[in-house]
Amino acid sequence: MHMGLSRELVKMDAAEHIKLMSEFLDKHPNLFLDISWTVIAEAYFDTPEKRALYVDFFNGYPQHMLSGTDFVASANKNMEIYKKEAEVTGSILADLNDDAFRSIALGQNYFDLVPGLSDQFEAPSICPV
Repeated sequence: MHMGLSRELVKMDAAEHIKLMSEFLDKHPNLFLDISWTVIAEAYFDTPEKRALYVDFFNGYPQHMLSGTDFVASANKNMEIYKKEAEVTGSILADLNDDAFRSIALGQNYFDLVPGLSDQFEAPSICPV
């Protein structure tokens, strides 16, 4: 689910949205949120203030976020469009702490989600600075 949003809900206050998602994640430990929709980035990561709230939220629930793109292959889309969509949806990942970055951006959540996959694959560790 695209962070529980639809186009009709993109005007929801960011703090209220995060509060609702946090309540659902606390109540349902197997719930994952898909952050890969350009509408999310355009509606909620569009100001430094709102972006900071979502960075804190992702850092607080790193094992519950899935990233990628919402790109759908079709005749009217090309690699340039894919790259732009990936850049828009993934731009917030650079602001995450190391644990959240490894879990979300480097894909450890995907390995942990599929039974047996984490026995075969592991996201790389973050190198200390």
